[in-house]
Amino acid sequence: MKEKSTLLLILAVGALLRLPGLWQFDTWQDEIYSIFEARDLIHSPFGPGGMELRPLYFLALHPLAKAMPHAIVLLRLPSFIFGLLGIAATWNLARRNFGRNAALVASGVLAVLPLHINASQIIRYWSLIYLLGALFAGALLRSLGSDTKRDHLLTLVWLLLGTLTHPTFAIMAVGMTVAAHLVTSTGQFGLRLPSPAAWRLTWIPAVVILLGYYATLWLFFTTERLVGEAAGAPQRLLPSLAFNLSPAVVTAGALGILWLLMIREPAPRRFGLMTALGMLTSLVTLLIGGSLRFLPVSVLYVSAGFPLLLCCVGGLCTRFGATAEGERRAAIALLLILAAALAPSTVSELMDGSRFDYRPALAHIEANDPRGTVVMWPKVQATWAAPDLESIELRTTTPVSVFDSLSTARDRFWVIASQRRMGIIGDNGGAKQHWLARHCDGVLTTRAPRFDYEQYVTMLWDCRR
Repeated sequence: MKEKSTLLLILAVGALLRLPGLWQFDTWQDEIYSIFEARDLIHSPFGPGGMELRPLYFLALHPLAKAMPHAIVLLRLPSFIFGLLGIAATWNLARRNFGRNAALVASGVLAVLPLHINASQIIRYWSLIYLLGALFAGALLRSLGSDTKRDHLLTLVWLLLGTLTHPTFAIMAVGMTVAAHLVTSTGQFGLRLPSPAAWRLTWIPAVVILLGYYATLWLFFTTERLVGEAAGAPQRLLPSLAFNLSPAVVTAGALGILWLLMIREPAPRRFGLMTALGMLTSLVTLLIGGSLRFLPVSVLYVSAGFPLLLCCVGGLCTRFGATAEGERRAAIALLLILAAALAPSTVSELMDGSRFDYRPALAHIEANDPRGTVVMWPKVQATWAAPDLESIELRTTTPVSVFDSLSTARDRFWVIASQRRMGIIGDNGGAKQHWLARHCDGVLTTRAPRFDYEQYVTMLWDCRR
């Protein structure tokens, strides 16, 4: 099969896996934040705050969100397009550096990767970050070889666009850039300084523009508004990375990095070091920042490095194929093995979108108690889908006594509990679930079948005086 036909087939598979999610799944909490932030920009009443730090996506979405804030399919469409472009960019990055067979593996794994499928279906910027990560890495590598004005300017453009989409892009970019300059033209490990053209066209303009922009923000906005609440558990970052990419893909990526670092040639060794140091820089920064409660923590903040990791996975087939035919067979075998390892999570993603479905519970409350009170996490789901209901946030810090107070003050109230594998969100000790089981009637449970370790269960409780 010709290269173009192979790429089109992979894109077709990627599109078929991503399309149904554009209209099938409930609007996720962060999607609601995105709609408000895109519509109202710095005046958004909801969201974590700090859209000024990451304005590009919201500014691009602003006209549509302003005109049609409830057109969910249309608002999700840019992420879908960025997702398909990300598959094509991954093919191009792997093809340019390791050949057609590596491109088949890298883009094929991405097409069925649940994390990227999800990112391509939601009103959020993560599929764009992935795409810009691939474009930045490709431009950076080309600029090191060509030293042309075009490649240096492209490196600058992708760096600025990525960082202004989400600042964590810069963390990954710093790691990649440092690593790219730690391999000499002979393939040895050693310092290679940027060329005068690179300083003039890429790095000095990038530092001036980004530092100037963010310094200006800090002059006009408080740190609390810009950074918001540092949510997330740092200790879960590495397990989350392994779960979302799958142990098989992470292992194959690590082996690919090691293989590339062992090759005594500048291009593969530089690529392997860029992947390793880029991922390591992001992970260590997030772990330290999260532990100090300064940075929020999420596996998605490493998205800009995923294109390189998948290319390293594809690069493995060059290790096991002594001939062109052997390399092709190794690539097909590797792709099939990784697709099979991802299959339970991929099918699960297609079943429930890796999110809670609050629509049946909220519809039940609206039908039976149109002006009622609902306690749930996240509260913004009720504010968005059922604005006539009185909604109260169910947080980890919410004491059980709140339920006692509500049962005294009201004849009836409702609780929507969101349960994942570790238990009900906001109920670390189990006291809230115990209170609900004793005093309320469970009237509705919503879940879709899953075939992996995760679960998303929505439970509706009817509590009366």
